[in-house]
Amino acid sequence: MWVLTLLHEHFHQYQNAWPDYYSGVNALDLSGGDQTGMWMLNYPFPYEEDQVVEALHRVRDETLMALDLDGESTRMQDLAVSLENLKAIVSEKDFRYLSFQLWQEGISRYTEEVVAKMAGGGYNTTEAFAGLEDVISYADALEELEETRSKEMATMDPVAGRRVVFYPLGASLGMLLDRHRPDWRDDYFESAFDLVSMVITHK
Repeated sequence: MWVLTLLHEHFHQYQNAWPDYYSGVNALDLSGGDQTGMWMLNYPFPYEEDQVVEALHRVRDETLMALDLDGESTRMQDLAVSLENLKAIVSEKDFRYLSFQLWQEGISRYTEEVVAKMAGGGYNTTEAFAGLEDVISYADALEELEETRSKEMATMDPVAGRRVVFYPLGASLGMLLDRHRPDWRDDYFESAFDLVSMVITHK
C-alpha cells in the first residue's frame, strides 16, 4: 500500500511538472494572497452549509448510481444536473476550488487504483520485495483501495472531512470517465483544474 501511496505523490509531481501548472493555479485566484500553498488545504469552502452538504451528497449519490449502472447515459445526465445544481449554490470561486481539488487530489487517488489494477494484471515484484514482512499482492491492494473508497463515499461528511471528501469523489468520477470515455486522460491537462467540466461535457 505504501508503494501506491508513493505513486500518488509522484502523480502530484507529474501535475506540478506540467509547464502551465503554477501559472494556471495562480490564475484560479484562490490563494487570498497566501504564497505558501497552504490555501489548498485551508481554503474556506462552505463545507458546513446545509445546502452545500445536501448538494454534495446528491452528487455523491448520482456518481454511485452511475457507477452501478456502468455509466448509463441517463445517469451521466443526472450527474451533470447535480453538478450544475451544486455550482449554482456556491460562489464561482468556491466552485473553482472544488473542481480543482477533484482534478488534483481526486485523480491522484484514482491513480492509486489504476496502478494497482495494472500491477495486479501480471507485474512480478522482485524477490526482495516479495519477501518483505508486510507485503500484499497488488490485487489485494486494489480490493482494499476499492473498499476504502466505497466506505468513504457511503459515509461522506463534508463538515467533518472537509477537503478530504474530494479524494474519493474525484477518484469515483475518474472511474466513471474511464467507462464513459476511455480517452479522457488524453485531455487531462487540456481541462486543467476543472474535472467537473470533463464530466459535464462527456455526459
